[in-house]
Amino acid sequence: KGDRRADALDIQTSDLWRDVSWAISDILCRPRIFAELC
Repeated sequence: KGDRRADALDIQTSDLWRDVSWAISDILCRPRIFAELC
């Protein structure tokens, strides 16, 4: 049960980091660049 919760939190952290990065890019009028490496 704990592993599933940790995985969910990891996904949330990644999504939040992307959203913050995009918001900063928008404020600075820079293009959004996001590449997910697998």
